[in-house]
Amino acid sequence: MSRSNAAILQDALTAFGRGDFPAVLAACHEDIACHIPGANLVSGDYTGHQEFLGFFKKLGELSAGTIKVVPREFFDNGSGAVVVLVTISAARGGREISFDAVQVWRLEDGRATSLRYFYANQAELDAFWV
Repeated sequence: MSRSNAAILQDALTAFGRGDFPAVLAACHEDIACHIPGANLVSGDYTGHQEFLGFFKKLGELSAGTIKVVPREFFDNGSGAVVVLVTISAARGGREISFDAVQVWRLEDGRATSLRYFYANQAELDAFWV
């Protein structure tokens, strides 16, 4: 029996939390497409393992390693789409932020092909990552 897409993503997010980026990338298709909305230093489109890894590194550098993504709930419709409710926190320049976000993942054959973020307060996030 194959693992559910939600279980695959739960393991990947746990790996992200411990800084195990090879394990995160192993859960992703080589051409993964990631879209981060907004007008800030981390917003944009990241395609493929190298750019996706670059996004992780950028988050780590800008937050001096304080970035945390804590999954709260997983919604798996069984057809390849998984929605994950997360809380993200970070510190930067003497400021701290904690906010809710929605991750919308697409998976094919047990590997993530895309990730799109949606934030509860885009303006606050943009102001933090300037």
